[in-house]
Amino acid sequence: MNTADLHTPPQGGLPTGPGDEGIPASQITPKTTRPQVDVLGLRTAYRDSTPVRTILDHFARRKYNQNISPLDALERALEGTGTPLPRHVIIDTLRRLDALGIGRFIPGRKGYPTRFEWNEKSMHVQRIATAGEPNAFEQPA
Repeated sequence: MNTADLHTPPQGGLPTGPGDEGIPASQITPKTTRPQVDVLGLRTAYRDSTPVRTILDHFARRKYNQNISPLDALERALEGTGTPLPRHVIIDTLRRLDALGIGRFIPGRKGYPTRFEWNEKSMHVQRIATAGEPNAFEQPA
C-alpha cells in the first residue's frame, strides 16, 4: 500500500464505515445493516427527555431533511433558535438516538467533524416519536 493512500480522504469526503480514517470500528454502527428503530424507546425518550424533544422538534421544523448533521452546525442552529443546549448534552442525546436506531453518532477523528448520520428522515423522527401527534407530549404551562 502506498503511504500517500493513508492520508487521502475517502470518496465523498467523510468516513463511511469501520476502519475509515482511523475511527475504531467499536465506535461505529455498520452502515450496511440498518438497525430497527426502537419506537417505544423513542416515544419514551421524547416524552421524558427535554434535550431529545428539543433536538427532534428542531429537525421537524426544518424545510429539508438532513442525511448528516455535524455537531457544530446543530449546536449553532439550536443557539440561533433560542433553544441552546450544552455540547455534552447534545452529544449524549445523539448517542441516545443512535442506540434507538435513528442513526449513527460518529465522533470526529483525523480532522473530520463529530456528526450524526440519519437512518430515518430527520424531519419525520418527531412524527414517529409522537405517533403523528406533534403536540402529544408538550408539557403543560
